[in-house]
Amino acid sequence: MGWVFDPSGMSGNLHRNETTEHQNISMSAKYAIGLDYGTNSVRALVVDIAHGREVGTSVWNYEHGTAGVILGRDPNLARQHPADYVKGAEVTIRQALAAAKKAVKGFRAEQVAGIGVDTTGSTPLPVDDQGQPLAFDPRFAKNPAAMAWLWKDHTGVAEAAEITALAKKLRPQFLAKCGGIYSSEWFFSKVLHCLRTAPEVFDAAHSWVELADYVPAALTGTEHPDQFIAGVCAAGHKAMWNTKWGGYPDAQFLARLNPKLGKLRSRLTPRVHSIDRAVGGLTAAWAKKTGLRAGIPVAVGAFDAHLGAVGCGVTPGTLVKIIGTGVGQASRLSQIKKKPLKRNRKMETGATPVLRKISPTFLACAASWMAVCCPVTSASKPGNRQWATFSTGSSITSSPAAGPARM
Repeated sequence: MGWVFDPSGMSGNLHRNETTEHQNISMSAKYAIGLDYGTNSVRALVVDIAHGREVGTSVWNYEHGTAGVILGRDPNLARQHPADYVKGAEVTIRQALAAAKKAVKGFRAEQVAGIGVDTTGSTPLPVDDQGQPLAFDPRFAKNPAAMAWLWKDHTGVAEAAEITALAKKLRPQFLAKCGGIYSSEWFFSKVLHCLRTAPEVFDAAHSWVELADYVPAALTGTEHPDQFIAGVCAAGHKAMWNTKWGGYPDAQFLARLNPKLGKLRSRLTPRVHSIDRAVGGLTAAWAKKTGLRAGIPVAVGAFDAHLGAVGCGVTPGTLVKIIGTGVGQASRLSQIKKKPLKRNRKMETGATPVLRKISPTFLACAASWMAVCCPVTSASKPGNRQWATFSTGSSITSSPAAGPARM
């Protein structure tokens, strides 16, 4: 028994599925797979795209570190090994397909139409000039600075304060939609902290990419900088990306923090897209690993709570709460064609509103809190509400905005 999502009209209706087995489904039925990368594990889900019913699931706990998180003497340090992301995709996809085959008469992996990916964030990792994680290089295999900097890594507190102060002085527009404060959990705080504390890693890295962008690239063989595509969700939410100022913060601003950071700006991808776009097709190698068809589209990645809200069919007047190692909530605002939104100072100092385009005429407001006192263990989120989003065709096109913690 599980939850069934009704995507009709994006109503977000959820009701109990009383059927334990899904029998006699037409061979023409199509399915989608969602990969959900969390703090301690990765989950795969197979859903029927006609109505969002889940037909197969799998969970795989990360192998490295303590409950999947690499810790250190500094209590603010939280890293993950990228090898877990790669193995996790292979294991969970195979297991979810096997579960679907048992649950649905006549199910075949060839019926899967595409893959969507959501992850924690900001979880950036340094990559070499081929787009491969530095942690795969034997020189850095055991160096935490060369691994993925998990969303709840707070080692960059000082850097976040410095970025905030400089932006307030020189580029106040960068902070206009994130409550006026840049967080230690976000992209540039972590990159700058690495530059200062592990220069050998920073110097060896060609660039830095978000986990939400790395996984789709790995599945499609588009990791190389000449092909790499970033998602607007991560870029806008965590890295101050905005089309109004040409994408990421300008090199002159970043160079004021550190000249090397300014030079990194030219190596951040100019290809930033929303999740209604495909990064590419599943490679033949990944098709062999998973049993899926080569060439099926893999969507641009985004953050877990954002896609959870869209997958739930969030509508005006509906509040979606996502609870894990952090707590996020999102709601969809009414049409705003003539009347601008009023800023709420109380919200900005507590749970910062996140303005994010969901459709051309609607905006969503989101806020989040992190469970800073919690250990790395957490309850798994129900995967079926995450990936109905692939079947509804909804997308987050995003403006650069953020909350004070993971979303």
